[in-house]
Amino acid sequence: MAAPNTKQTFGSALIGFGIQQTIADTTTYRLRHGNGFYGSRLGVLYQDKFSRVVPSSITHPNGDASRTCFAAAVLAWQNLSPAQKAVFNNLAQHIQHLAGYHLFIKRYMQDNYS
Repeated sequence: MAAPNTKQTFGSALIGFGIQQTIADTTTYRLRHGNGFYGSRLGVLYQDKFSRVVPSSITHPNGDASRTCFAAAVLAWQNLSPAQKAVFNNLAQHIQHLAGYHLFIKRYMQDNYS
């Protein structure tokens, strides 16, 4: 028997408890634990149901410049020495509580994206 906080049907068909997938390319189900905010109880398992949306602009030509810059940023990170990565990791912890990778990517994108 499914918990009362789960959505148990797809259309009129019973789907049961714990489904996590897209059905018929139209509806997506996912499971998540409540965090105590926005009407959810901490630790309670919730199943969400929402319409599947695929953005039409996912490969729009206007995004090519940012994708190219991001790929270059990742490659630049991979080419850093372990000592340089450690510097970014240490800096990121003290500045923004990020991983050094994310701080490096952010700064690279800010400096090189036009």
